[in-house]
Amino acid sequence: MNPTRRPPTMYASAHALNAPDGRRLVCCCDLPDGPIQPGGQVALVPGAGMSAHTLVYMSFLLASNGFSVVRIDGRDNVGLGEGMVEDWRISTVEQDLRLVLEEHPSSRVVALGTAFWPTVRCLAETPGHSAVLVSPELDAREDGATGQDLHELVERVSVPVTMVVGEHDPASQADSMSRVRDFVGGQATVISVPGALAAFSRHAGMTQQLVAAVVAALASTQTDAVAGFDVLSFDDCIRAMSEALPRRNEIVFDYRA
Repeated sequence: MNPTRRPPTMYASAHALNAPDGRRLVCCCDLPDGPIQPGGQVALVPGAGMSAHTLVYMSFLLASNGFSVVRIDGRDNVGLGEGMVEDWRISTVEQDLRLVLEEHPSSRVVALGTAFWPTVRCLAETPGHSAVLVSPELDAREDGATGQDLHELVERVSVPVTMVVGEHDPASQADSMSRVRDFVGGQATVISVPGALAAFSRHAGMTQQLVAAVVAALASTQTDAVAGFDVLSFDDCIRAMSEALPRRNEIVFDYRA
């Protein structure tokens, strides 16, 4: 981080969306304190067991580099969305993402862990949104038992898909990602982060490495280049995590028909 620059600030707000079943999902919207990068709107989709709170650090790193971020707390997941964790389904995440993209149509999608399945399924039917899949939990076995489904889905996605994979991430080994890339061709690329694991909230250094790779992936699909990745101090990130997360009673409920 440039020592002459004042510590960055992330401005956070939240609103709720009504799903077709009447339950609510919550969008935590984070804005940088400066101009937004061209094409810099991002929807951040947590995997199972993650929440908008879990991803505030990652969002702050993105916001400090000029991105506006929507962190999604979907139904049947931990966080502010309605439902029961034991009822979590890929199909529900897919429906929630569709609602968010209707509300924030210029967003590109960054999906983490298990969220890669519903994201790819959604984008196969919703053109115009590129995606970055961070440590997608994939079993791309040579017999294609589950990998083949992903191949077929990615083939139907008409926008670039980038997979950011930690070198030591057991859930999404880089060689498995490479097999998917080789099968699909030009629509899917793989970025391997040396020495990294999918430790989104437990290890600050690894999260910074993963987000730097995400920024590079987002920049690769833009006409205007993103500025160099700005690494933040630990104190700045902790301050953002304590100050920027909306509380439940601060959510503006936007009731949709």
